[in-house]
Amino acid sequence: MQELILLNKWILNELSLLQKDYFYHLENGKWEINLITEKLIKFVKDKFSQKYLELIKIPIFLKNLKTQKIILFVFQQLLIMLHPIMPFITDNLYTKITGEEILESKIQVINFENNKDLWLIDCCLILINTINNLKKENSNKFIFELSDEWANKLNFEFNFNIFLKFLTKNEIILKKENIEKLKFVSIFPFGVLWYNSLENNIKDFKKKIKFLKLEYNRSKNLLKNKGFLNKAPKFLLISEKEKFLYYKKELQILKQEIKK
Repeated sequence: MQELILLNKWILNELSLLQKDYFYHLENGKWEINLITEKLIKFVKDKFSQKYLELIKIPIFLKNLKTQKIILFVFQQLLIMLHPIMPFITDNLYTKITGEEILESKIQVINFENNKDLWLIDCCLILINTINNLKKENSNKFIFELSDEWANKLNFEFNFNIFLKFLTKNEIILKKENIEKLKFVSIFPFGVLWYNSLENNIKDFKKKIKFLKLEYNRSKNLLKNKGFLNKAPKFLLISEKEKFLYYKKELQILKQEIKK
């Protein structure tokens, strides 16, 4: 599955960047322990926990053996890098996980080059965060319009909605539609996310209610008309009664939705 392959490549690429920082700050007599500590903590909290582990919550990803191995590998590498900063707890955890001594282990340097599609994961993470923030506006329709630069790079084997449906309970449409009535928010640097707000929903509801009221009253008055009742064929009477009940039911539903 393309999404999982890219996701695992993404975390390994992020780990390789962290390793470069690690060696830069601790080699050649620098020993800039405060700077690398800050970057290690940020990676563990942000990249590994809040992003990668969040994305792989999807059941089909969690069951994947390769993903489980990558989780373990990244965790082991983090323990080795954290060892000079917090020796006792890292040594204890590493021994329990691997059965080996942490001092006998070395960082496995990752040379990552194939990263041309990894922007899709970064874009997906921004979409998840943005859609979650827009939930207070009761949005239920999202149209993602990529800029020309990124649209030309889009890998259509990648499906944003695999992540979005599971983590935000929403999905996006990756194409242009009638967006005149929609609001938008920038998904920098990838493009624009168009969405409908609660305000737009209420306007739509009111238009529907106005139409249904007209039809409801028309049908109601027609069914009170003795001339129509006496002359109309039976099938027409049945049809009009069904319309009347339908309009009445739809009006009740829409009014309840507006109250919500």
